[in-house]
Formats: sequence, structure tokens, C-alpha cells
Amino acid sequence: MAALTIETGVYFIQNAGTGTVLDLTNGSSANSTKVQGFTKRELNDVWVSAQLWIIAQVPGTDEYTIQNANSRTYLDLTGSNIQNGTPLIGYQPTGNPNQRWIIKRNSTNTAYVIGNGATGTFVDLLNGGSANGTTVNGWAGQGPATTNPHQLWHIVRA
Repeated sequence: MAALTIETGVYFIQNAGTGTVLDLTNGSSANSTKVQGFTKRELNDVWVSAQLWIIAQVPGTDEYTIQNANSRTYLDLTGSNIQNGTPLIGYQPTGNPNQRWIIKRNSTNTAYVIGNGATGTFVDLLNGGSANGTTVNGWAGQGPATTNPHQLWHIVRA
């Protein structure tokens, strides 16, 4: 299935199974800040910017950067590590492929899968956990063919 074009903008990235969203812990700008699953906040909530992500296409590619609206750090797969369970973190911009993401519709056209540009692993909500603070990792998967809700995401314009 081909990658698609997502208009540059500010989005929530919401897990299709739990309804929780990607959240940069405390909206911190410190490198290596944990990305976690968290209950979606209202737009008037003081902490909502930790959950807002600027998605922008990398010119001339089918890849995107995903930048936290509060910290301006980028969604980053730690060290381009291909191992299952590698943490997703916020990190200053490096231009490296571990901060680039390929976003595709799943085969039933109900959600998206988000694959890392360096490793091909997918954004995965650990064990599909719905608790605030659930770890978000890179994990092997089937890409658009997956039915695993841990790796299915809605991209919701804020």
C-alpha cells in the first residue's frame, strides 16, 4: 500500500485500540524525554501541548517528521535501534532517519501505521495498555496488513 500525503499541521496521534494519545512527558524539551500513552486532553487544558504534534512531510520523500508542539523536539526512535521495545523519545532535531516516519493507511482503511524511517519498526503502545504513562516503543509488525491495535493510530487534526 502506498504512503499517503498528510497535510502539514498540528495533530493528536491517538491509539485506535485505547483512545489514548502520544504524550511527551510533561512537555519537556530535555533530550530523551519519554513518549507515553496518556488520556487525551481538551484543547483548553494547560498540558494539551504535550500531546500536540506537528506533522510535516520531508521534501522529496514519503517520510514525515513529527515534532512536539510544546518542546519543539522530534519523535525519535532511540539510537535507530531495531530491537523490539526500543523507546520512543523526544529529541532535538538531528536530521537522522530515526526521526523520520512513514505513515500509511492500514489495509482496511480504518487507521494508520507509523513506521520508522531508519528501522522499519512501528510505533507501538506497549501491550495495548490504556493506563496513563504506558510506554510507547518501536516494534516489528506487519505494516498496513496489521490488525494489532497496539500499532494502529488515528491522526486527528487539533
